Amino acid sequence: MRKDYLGAVAAGALTGVALPAFSIYVEQLYGIALFFGIPVAIGFVVSGVLRRFGARPLRDSMLCTFGAAFVASMGFLVMGREGLICVLMAVPIASPFLAIGALLGYFAFHRRRAPAASVVAMLVIVATMVHVEANVRREPRVEIVEDSVIIHATPAEVWSSVVALDAVPRPRNWMYRVGLACPQRTRIQSQRLYPTFYWSLFCEAGISQIHRTVLDHVRNMAEARSGTSVRI
Repeated sequence: MRKDYLGAVAAGALTGVALPAFSIYVEQLYGIALFFGIPVAIGFVVSGVLRRFGARPLRDSMLCTFGAAFVASMGFLVMGREGLICVLMAVPIASPFLAIGALLGYFAFHRRRAPAASVVAMLVIVATMVHVEANVRREPRVEIVEDSVIIHATPAEVWSSVVALDAVPRPRNWMYRVGLACPQRTRIQSQRLYPTFYWSLFCEAGISQIHRTVLDHVRNMAEARSGTSVRI
């Protein structure tokens, strides 16, 4: 690879790793500066580094900018810091701003003779944007919505209706035919403090084993909470 391309891509990739890492892992921010400002900075830095090797056409700035963004993305993937889906979702958002950054850098460095310190100034500006955005974010407005259902019945009647489920039709889904248990009805035996419950489960295979596993677990939980023996 040509030295000018290699240097520009390396500088852009370093920018594309350092600034997002500062935004995400230091400032805990996924914001405007991350998706809009940092891509512009990458393109600007790439064009500035290319100029050190002489004036180049806009095509070279664009090619190296997107190459640098690709290398930076692969770096996050290889390090396991971001997932493939996150990177792919960021591509259509960041791509126009990568092009804008490359275009700005091209006109600043290749059509005009902007000082090399402009690259440092761009990095400082974007890093400042990240910091400011992370520290002046407005707290989201919290609205409390309350609703209620009024039931004209005594607590005892409501409780009996809750635990006495009407019969449910036999399930036809394939999940229940390969062993998943499906409740069909429940009933309460008494109205004592620790009443006796009866569950009827439907299962094509291993229904007795599922009954024992579920009921033993419920019994253990109930006895642990009440401190007394519970009959299920």
